[in-house]
Amino acid sequence: MIREYFEPEYEVYTADSGGEALQKLTVKPDLILLDINMPEMDGLEVCRKIRGFVTCPILFLTARVE
Repeated sequence: MIREYFEPEYEVYTADSGGEALQKLTVKPDLILLDINMPEMDGLEVCRKIRGFVTCPILFLTARVE
């Protein structure tokens, strides 16, 4: 749903897991949206791994209650 909203104006890349998200970071994104509840590795771990070489804003959108 989010992709459909943004695609008319922006180039959008999606990933179904933390590992796939890391593989798709060959481009320099302007913004990253992460979910904390992702398979393989959670969004927090993905954020830690990419923060060293990606300086764009990272927003967490999640249904996690805790």
